[in-house]
Amino acid sequence: MTTSSERRYLSNSKNWINHVESFGDSNNFDNYKDYFKFAMLWMSFNSYYSSRYKHISGERNQIIEFARDNEEIYNSLLENEISDIVEKFRDTKDLEGNYPREKVLDMRYDSNGEETFNSNKKSLKDFLFVIYQIRCNFFHGNKGETIGNIHDRNLIIWAYKYLDIFWNKFIEQKLA
Repeated sequence: MTTSSERRYLSNSKNWINHVESFGDSNNFDNYKDYFKFAMLWMSFNSYYSSRYKHISGERNQIIEFARDNEEIYNSLLENEISDIVEKFRDTKDLEGNYPREKVLDMRYDSNGEETFNSNKKSLKDFLFVIYQIRCNFFHGNKGETIGNIHDRNLIIWAYKYLDIFWNKFIEQKLA
């Protein structure tokens, strides 16, 4: 017997399949490219930290250690390249269009968690946890149901932009 929770996840899975199958319809891929850019960037980041910190159990714990090791890079970016990071996060609004945004809710059907990102809570760990929550919502939550929501899309665009800036700076410094 399929539970109601399973039904919701299966329905979400079916929504994603329908989205992917619609790519053949004219230029429909353009409606999804921001989501896929974010997914590919996250995979690049994830492949590094999960390998570098494989001795640490759990993704959140790996992210904490990565953040401890790399706070200096992030802080240097905060001074210049990403000084507007919190302001732009607040501008993304939530799914209902509420402003200003200060957190990302855990969109799993059985959760009531959230990650806060604001002027008081904007360390690299805080930033990566909010990015991680966006990623979890995208990979495991109900983003398949909300893909047409402009506020959701703006959050994905924000996540991609700032993770891209940080990740490229990190790579540049490590390869120098």
